Amino acid sequence: MRYKISRIPAAGRPGSRKPRQSGVAMIEATAVVFMMLLLLLGIMEVGRVTMTYNLLTRAVRDAARIAALKPDLVPGDSQVLDRINSLVKDGGATVSDSSVNFIGAPPQPNDPLRGEMFRVSARVDFLPAVPMEFGKSIPLQAQVIARHE
Repeated sequence: MRYKISRIPAAGRPGSRKPRQSGVAMIEATAVVFMMLLLLLGIMEVGRVTMTYNLLTRAVRDAARIAALKPDLVPGDSQVLDRINSLVKDGGATVSDSSVNFIGAPPQPNDPLRGEMFRVSARVDFLPAVPMEFGKSIPLQAQVIARHE
């Protein structure tokens, strides 16, 4: 008895069966590209939040330096608040709230300010490029407590 050996055609030769993997590969590639895009957008958003927060803290620190050396500092001083607004605006953000307040009782008129403690604070409402939670902004706040020199 003779056995007949049949040849199985190799993939890619005429008459061969193609594996049904091309559709699966396309779906997997789409899923991987989608996940990589989400990861990239997330990294970019974290970078934008960090940049805005650093911009805000730098502006508040600079304004506190001005306030510490200003001889006629008053609560809500416009020169200090304008400095915060201009620095943050130069960085592409908008200040939603800022303040300059003395800690404790404010000094009496004609009293020296040297040694008085004060607080400079500001807030920026950061709006993500891809709004989550129905377009809510993320509040970023910075403050500096300093002593008048």
